[in-house]
Amino acid sequence: MNNQQISLIVVFAAMNNQPISLIEVFAAMNNQPISLIVVFAAMNNQPISLIEVLTAMNNQPISLIEVFAAINNQPISLIEVFAAINNQPISLIEVFAAINNQPISLIEVLTVINSQQISLIEVFAAMNNQPISLIEV
Repeated sequence: MNNQQISLIVVFAAMNNQPISLIEVFAAMNNQPISLIVVFAAMNNQPISLIEVLTAMNNQPISLIEVFAAINNQPISLIEVFAAINNQPISLIEVFAAINNQPISLIEVLTVINSQQISLIEVFAAMNNQPISLIEV
């Protein structure tokens, strides 16, 4: 980051058809009440060509975090998305999207956080060929 106001962070992890077991994407926001966002995308030894992680922030204490994990038609068994937010009464948000060996092109995980005391949120989204567009917690 170069001292610019950031409202959208696009993290492209382009892999040249190499098998990936774990991708760690650290998105550190500048001038935001966020210290660290750790996004773990664990793939089951499947070749991945492109993973897009869009984290949208709107220059306020976080009320909405959009995490788009786009996988190029590869079967995924488990995606762990850890979003650790500072300056909120939230210590850890674990979003588990478990898929039954079905190829997925796009996973949208929308986690809406209000000013309520939340210590741990576990969202299990199991898909059987049904797209999930919105998960609100």
